[in-house]
Amino acid sequence: MLEKMNPGRVSFVELDETQRFKYLFFALGACIEGFNSMRKVIIVDATSIKNVYGGVLIVASAKDPDHHHYPIAFGVVDSENNASWTWFFSKLKSIIPDFTELVFCSDRHQSLIMSISTVYPLSHHGYCIYHLSQNVKLSCKNVNRDLVATTFMQVAKAYTESEFEKLYADFIKRFPAAVESINGVFRFLRAYALLPMIDAIVAKLAECVTGVDGSSYVVDLKNKTCYCKQFDIDRYPYLHAIDVAMEAAKNAGHEINEIQLHELCSKYYWMEQWALGYSRTIYPVPIMSMWIVPDNVRALVVFPKFYVIKRGRKPTKRIKSTGEHGRKKKKSTIASWFESQGSQS
Repeated sequence: MLEKMNPGRVSFVELDETQRFKYLFFALGACIEGFNSMRKVIIVDATSIKNVYGGVLIVASAKDPDHHHYPIAFGVVDSENNASWTWFFSKLKSIIPDFTELVFCSDRHQSLIMSISTVYPLSHHGYCIYHLSQNVKLSCKNVNRDLVATTFMQVAKAYTESEFEKLYADFIKRFPAAVESINGVFRFLRAYALLPMIDAIVAKLAECVTGVDGSSYVVDLKNKTCYCKQFDIDRYPYLHAIDVAMEAAKNAGHEINEIQLHELCSKYYWMEQWALGYSRTIYPVPIMSMWIVPDNVRALVVFPKFYVIKRGRKPTKRIKSTGEHGRKKKKSTIASWFESQGSQS
């Protein structure tokens, strides 16, 4: 039914030797086609599934020109390990080939890192600065750790190497001891059984020059570059490029007589390109009584995987990443009294 409602979808189901469920991968045709108009940066993350069978939900997403999450593919695996991540990326490769302009962004899970380098050797792989900032702030004591994380992220966003080195040097002097998303969108779906979770995900998708500092910068409008590197990296003109473009447009007889600023932006920021990503409609799967299941599919037998009933209350909150801390528990009145007596003595 998913294929009938959403033509072009790609899905794979892996069973173990006893015909029990092991892995699942699916991507909707509208999302696969829409990714062609997106910047070729894929954010990969995983989150635990809270139903009785457990497992991990994997999400591969991009960002549209308006910086909104754009889900591409989903996976359900047993856990984060070499085999599961390699299987997921091998299926992702069937819809997104490996090429040098492709970039992956993720946390520093070792199995994920290994799988990307194995399945996508031509691509580039970077780490999420938020995850890095949470690791860095744990190494600092007797300081405001949130300030450490915020300052680190500002350092990581530097455009040029010289700017980064200056900011990093200041960061080390200030904090000498310092030497993980889209999951939130789907956090309530993780407690569902497998098929209802897929239906809920599909339904969710269906809703769904001279610088100011006195320094001189050289701007190349033809190659869309600037010494400040912001034009090169973000691919749309900043203050320096806009200033040069306006000056060039004023000069009659200049090689560049008239410049349209939108032509200096990457095509991934154009309204036409943004519209291509949402040109197709994603339809939710109808209720089961309306399904028309082919005989060959009906004949397939897939058993659920084994599970162990754990003692105690079933956890509903997500497992916090490194560096994330909730509020400290308030000590009992008796414990506080003993501490105060000890300090007085």
